[in-house]
Amino acid sequence: MAESSSKGLRRIKLGSQGLQVSAQGLGCMGMSSFYGPPKPESQMIDLILHAVRQGVSFLDTSDIYGPFTNEILIGKAIREGGLKGIVEIATKFGIKYCDDGTREVRGDPGYVREACEASLRRLGLDCIDLYYQHRVDTRVPIEVTMGELKKLVEEGKIKYIGLSEACASTIRRAHAVHPITAVQLEWSLWSRDVEKDIIPTCRELGIGIVAYSPLGRGFFSYGPDMVNQLSDQDFRKCRDADGTIFSSRDEKIVPSKDMDEFRHEKTIPPEVSDDGRTNLDRKPPDSHPTVEMLPRGLAMTICIKVPIFLRACKWRHSEISVHMSLCILSPQ
Repeated sequence: MAESSSKGLRRIKLGSQGLQVSAQGLGCMGMSSFYGPPKPESQMIDLILHAVRQGVSFLDTSDIYGPFTNEILIGKAIREGGLKGIVEIATKFGIKYCDDGTREVRGDPGYVREACEASLRRLGLDCIDLYYQHRVDTRVPIEVTMGELKKLVEEGKIKYIGLSEACASTIRRAHAVHPITAVQLEWSLWSRDVEKDIIPTCRELGIGIVAYSPLGRGFFSYGPDMVNQLSDQDFRKCRDADGTIFSSRDEKIVPSKDMDEFRHEKTIPPEVSDDGRTNLDRKPPDSHPTVEMLPRGLAMTICIKVPIFLRACKWRHSEISVHMSLCILSPQ
């Protein structure tokens, strides 16, 4: 049995609803999809168990990773490592593969319940600790989706509710139906648009932030030459007709309403801006990193997921140096 190290990462409160997790989480997407071909299952289980021994107890997955195979992998790691009651599992619903190869965003109540129960089976769990809506379905009022999630909480199938890549107004409307514990979004030196409205909204409402890709999907640790080392199956290497790098992850997702609202809910990948530029085209901001901007007494906790297999590095910008193996910003 893998036991979380008492000498490892400290535990923190994520949001204000009672969820406690390790200060660093393990994002498991790249083990099964998107970042090249699936990795050997036995090696990935060993990696997960190693992370838990170091104190990482917050594991993040989704039904779209694989699809489905990443949740199955996490379920096997839980069984083989005896991790029930030791780790906190976050998974997601809301993006569905269609028969024609496109992906559709769904948030209707029937699908919400169906997806949750399928994730429980794949994970081998009776209850999911944190259940996110992966992308917002703008065809369905968020209040309707939240109403079904609230029922799942009352039935004991999920403990806490989260949103991924939702705009500030949607977060407020959802939170009015049932408290949101965490919002997951991309936040790093080159993806800072969330600081204008979303971060202040979460601070006001006491909602935790789970920031994915804080190392810029590997570019901040490996540098631009990383592109030349990526496999053809790695979505970070996908390009359009004129050679512009873009994310294949969401480029075929069917928009729910008009394109403006579609973009507003950020179902278009955050690394591609509305003007068509990618983050590779953007210059680093002149201001200090986000870590410098957060005041003491902050009314929220930020848990940053960093794949454990990324080498330790120092993130330097201006006068600030942040060691990414300690990637957590929390109330002082």
